[in-house]
Amino acid sequence: MSAIQEIHGNIKKESSSLGDEMVAREFNRIVLSHILKHFYGFELLIAPYAIAHLKLTLEVERLGFDFVNTKDDADKDNDRFKVYLANTLDDPNKPPAKLFGFDSIPQESESAREVKKNVPILAIVGNPPYSNFGRMNRGEWILNLLKDYKKGLKERKINIDDDFIKFIRFAQWKLEQTGQGIFAMITSNTFIDGFSRFLDQEVPFLPHFRRIARRLILVSHMIQKCHLIRLTVRSIAEKVLVCYSLFRAG
Repeated sequence: MSAIQEIHGNIKKESSSLGDEMVAREFNRIVLSHILKHFYGFELLIAPYAIAHLKLTLEVERLGFDFVNTKDDADKDNDRFKVYLANTLDDPNKPPAKLFGFDSIPQESESAREVKKNVPILAIVGNPPYSNFGRMNRGEWILNLLKDYKKGLKERKINIDDDFIKFIRFAQWKLEQTGQGIFAMITSNTFIDGFSRFLDQEVPFLPHFRRIARRLILVSHMIQKCHLIRLTVRSIAEKVLVCYSLFRAG
């Protein structure tokens, strides 16, 4: 949602001298031609999925967009926000199973699968689940990708099967398809603690990690700056890691 607010703010700066009507017209054009077409989201739980659609819709309307505009054109690709009820870590090569009486759910998963498999993505952001020890996502596809992170790993105390590491692996896989992009996630900081044990041994934590340091990590051609913060949500304090990365292929 902050990306939409940033876009609107930039339009307002550039076009404010032309009047509010011109700002609204340009914002409506950008929403129709770009935001509704090229912003994607995957959410596994139905309540956050519904809330995401509601908040995004209310925000663009607050900023001046009218969804009536989507009915006036012949483009069906901008009729809704592309936030799908789907599991990010599902196999993109495997069509979803049909659910009798719930056709819309497989349709959402199929739309998400098409994005994961064929749509080039330049920015991947998220707040994946962690501290579940990998119990929630045991699909063969993501576990096979995760094997790359375990080659040559002698450390047994670090939980490489944790779901947040699977999301990092998914992001790397997807950005490798695109060839370049930006990656940013809030994760647990547990795997960073393990790096210090290898600093003097020069043993890589992952095959794609060339140099290991506490605050700067080089992952293949991915530059990843990680800053430790402390996040408090509903009186539960958890040490987390904010990672933002620039990925370039080759």
